[in-house]
Amino acid sequence: MRATAIMRSITPRNRVQAAVLTAIVVGALTAGVSNASVPDGGGVIHGCYNNKTGALKVIDTAKTPNCPKNATSLTWNQTGPQGLTGATGATGSQGVPGATGATGATGATGATGATGATGATGATGATGATGATGATGATGATGATGSQGPPGATGATGPQGATGPAATNTAAGDVVIQTFETCGAESIGQNCGGVASCPTAEPYAVGGGFMIASATPQAYSAQLDVGVNMVPGGPPTAWQVVVVETAAASNPWTLQVQAICSP
Repeated sequence: MRATAIMRSITPRNRVQAAVLTAIVVGALTAGVSNASVPDGGGVIHGCYNNKTGALKVIDTAKTPNCPKNATSLTWNQTGPQGLTGATGATGSQGVPGATGATGATGATGATGATGATGATGATGATGATGATGATGATGATGATGSQGPPGATGATGPQGATGPAATNTAAGDVVIQTFETCGAESIGQNCGGVASCPTAEPYAVGGGFMIASATPQAYSAQLDVGVNMVPGGPPTAWQVVVVETAAASNPWTLQVQAICSP
């Protein structure tokens, strides 16, 4: 647009002058572009119009930055303004179909889809016929003897036996000492007991026991039936028995404690 405006301002008065001016401009452009920077780096053409003669000279601003005093500086773009869009041309005829292209390569295998839902359970099939009875197998070997079973429960206490004879000295100098304790006044669960001590001549208790003397059977449980030492640290010198009543006594009864003593 800048170059067009400038050209209009310098248009000659008649067509002859315009043709001469155009020839001068073209000639100047042709003569000056061989060894000069025309147009410049920005695509602009620079020229000097002689105000007296009307001559137009293209200049290289790298060598001649300014026009003479009697000339007017002119500039215009190397590329003119964009022209108007032309009319759309007629549609061409249909071209011949091209040859079929080669088959493309097989694509990569897609990812495995999600597992489908489990189908419904089918109906139960009919029961098959019963098979024939098989032959009897050979007798197996005798198994190993099983482990000993746990002890059975303790049987009920038998009835009280009759009172034995009074103790006497035994052979070999052993002496049986007896002591008698009256029981039967205690409550259920309470103790009744006694101790039979050995004499000085035969001070060591090597055994012992007890008896229950009563007109009727009594319910009791022996809690202690052992030899005891009246002097801590030494061998047993007496025999001690403790029983517990497990049922109320109807009459008093006697606990007889015995110790077998030895020198």
